[in-house]
Amino acid sequence: MPPIDFAKLLAEEKKKALLLASGKQQAPAANDNFREKDQSDAALEAPQFELAPRDFMLNEQHRIKCDTMGDVFFINNFVSVAEETSLLECCHHPAHDKSWVTLSSRRLQHWGLAPNHIASGPTSPMPPWLENVVSALVSASVFSKTLSPNNCLLNEYKSGQGIMPHTDGPCYEPRVATLSLGSDCILSFRPLLKTKDIGIKNDSPVLSVVLPRRSLVVFSKEAYTDYMHGIEAVREESIDFCEDAKPRPIANLNESIYKPGDKIERGDRVSLTFRRVKVG
Repeated sequence: MPPIDFAKLLAEEKKKALLLASGKQQAPAANDNFREKDQSDAALEAPQFELAPRDFMLNEQHRIKCDTMGDVFFINNFVSVAEETSLLECCHHPAHDKSWVTLSSRRLQHWGLAPNHIASGPTSPMPPWLENVVSALVSASVFSKTLSPNNCLLNEYKSGQGIMPHTDGPCYEPRVATLSLGSDCILSFRPLLKTKDIGIKNDSPVLSVVLPRRSLVVFSKEAYTDYMHGIEAVREESIDFCEDAKPRPIANLNESIYKPGDKIERGDRVSLTFRRVKVG
């Protein structure tokens, strides 16, 4: 085997370096691939966003007055316009592309402890930006420190999509907070009927709440356990009547930009619903 001519190799490397510096030769393909991988990995890093503690506390002034049911609270502009923009960017960040689950009526991401965690274990740890929202909710006394949310359901609704009346069930503590982003809508509460009473007893909404973008709605206790909540699957909805032409008793109309007779044009909306899965 002939000896290696290190002087010749060094001269060849210097020649390559000069050609690269002059722009007459491209870097090796392997380096290009490495650089592309670096850029791809950087793009998929978890989004960063910090929501500062709120300068207000949830209190009786936020309680929605309703004769038939209580324990529903509403905070307008819980986040700012800039914070909403950042949160929507986090929701749609490429790092979360594989987290979307597509249903017939919407798509969603599920973060935190799963309701059936004993059988299936955690779904996915909450990303830091969602943990920051949890901290802001606790700082505003929406949740206590001992029962802070360990679960977040991120729902994306296109115009014309909604969710049928439902309850969240006994796997969660009876308290939920939903932050609305991107578009306005109306959330309605109906009595939870037993199977034998469906079609017999009145299931008209007993309370409807306008949810402007950036607002927070909180409900607990009987509002959680004894009533269903839902959002109509429409592109436009009336302030005065539900889709089935039943009167719509909106309780927070004075806190919105809407008035009787107005229509809400539904756009793309993202909701962040925070709950605490029961443990132990």
